[in-house]
Amino acid sequence: MASYETLQKLRENPQWIPPRSDTRVFLGEPGGPEGAKTTVEPGNSFSPGMATFGITWWVRFPQDNKFFSPDLADIEELKWSFEQGFLPVIHCDVDISPISVHHSLFQDGTSETLSEAVCGKIDLVNNGEKEKEISLFLVLRSLGPAGGPVTDLRVGEDKKSFWLPKRNIPLLGVDQVPNKIGCGVGDPSESARAGQIQCAPTAEDKAGWVYGVMQFDLVLKPSEQWALCFDAPIQSYGVVPEELPGLQTLRP
Repeated sequence: MASYETLQKLRENPQWIPPRSDTRVFLGEPGGPEGAKTTVEPGNSFSPGMATFGITWWVRFPQDNKFFSPDLADIEELKWSFEQGFLPVIHCDVDISPISVHHSLFQDGTSETLSEAVCGKIDLVNNGEKEKEISLFLVLRSLGPAGGPVTDLRVGEDKKSFWLPKRNIPLLGVDQVPNKIGCGVGDPSESARAGQIQCAPTAEDKAGWVYGVMQFDLVLKPSEQWALCFDAPIQSYGVVPEELPGLQTLRP
């Protein structure tokens, strides 16, 4: 259930895409602390730890202005399952004709070394008979399954990651440089729908409504495949710096 503040903000901004809040599962190390579990909603939108921000993905087709968000899709559209029915790798398959999306998510690392991280891969395949232009958005925002605020954010020096500036710890990294990357205040829902993402290298908002967005512009030929890998260190550690200092690192 979203907090009162979140519900109020969504009422004030009906153009924002809300988190699903209908079904959730949890990924994590067996026996590990509850606060270090990954909260996942259908479509593999997730929060990397208790009371942390959300990370989701959206797809836009510039040629016909078609837009898809797993946060808004009917749950029947999302083929959502664990690896072999029970292993702690969760997959989401969805057809956004003519593009098929396969999204895999798991949590790696151990609580003993405070090294837990959410790792994922998004595969896109063009099943059509013509080239297809696609924009994939990977979004970090205060709206998410675990509903945690983001008060400040900056783009990493590598131009393919987001960091918490005041404590200099990574929040999200990817394996290739996006066409556009940046931060803002509010939510990027409206600008992503319009294909007009304009963001700054840093953003700050004491109320906790900062976002970060990466945009990948692709042209896939028939049968061509493209993949993006990402890494999001669990953020529960370091919430109270004096007690649990942040040890987050991005993996290869």
